[in-house]
Amino acid sequence: MQQNEQIFFTSVYVTKWKEFLPQKELRYSPSFHARAICCASIEVLQAYLAWRQNDCHINNQYETCLGMLVKCGKTESEAQEILKGTQKQEKNELLFQQFGINYKKLPELFRQGSCVFKTEVEDIVKYNENGAPVKRLRRKTRIVHSENIAGKKFWNEHPCLVKELGGFEKDVSKIKPDYVRSYLFESKLMPYTWIVIRIDGCHFHRSKSS
Repeated sequence: MQQNEQIFFTSVYVTKWKEFLPQKELRYSPSFHARAICCASIEVLQAYLAWRQNDCHINNQYETCLGMLVKCGKTESEAQEILKGTQKQEKNELLFQQFGINYKKLPELFRQGSCVFKTEVEDIVKYNENGAPVKRLRRKTRIVHSENIAGKKFWNEHPCLVKELGGFEKDVSKIKPDYVRSYLFESKLMPYTWIVIRIDGCHFHRSKSS
């Protein structure tokens, strides 16, 4: 399942390139890392989403700083040394003071990642003899960029998620270390679990400066 998703994602990425970046040539074959994560309960799934979204923010902030330092003439090794041991606030200050970038104003797509799920919507499938529309429920893909996809408010506002996976009873205040260890541990598929397929792009900061 994981391999099929990874291959399909890569093929769609290549075929859709010109649609989104018509002025740029795809210079190299893209590479993606994929993992299947076993979540044994709705609570574990919620914690995983919170952990991954926070990780998305941390990685993007680092890659943004790294890309800008390289763009201004630093080698990748020099940029990594400058960023070594820096905290979130220090990275924000570096971006603003040296490059005039307010990190909080960067597109949500990069800061918070994308949440893709299917929801049910009414769709007109045909018109009857007197011209009245005939509607049916159809499953359609929705992409959102939310500040907190693991939040009770966001999740429970989407009936399709509650119906298929269950509702969140409360917000995540702290992610349990045991949960994080389980996300990092590669194991065989367990029965009766939610499966999360994660796909990450590799070394995309290198293409930002070109």
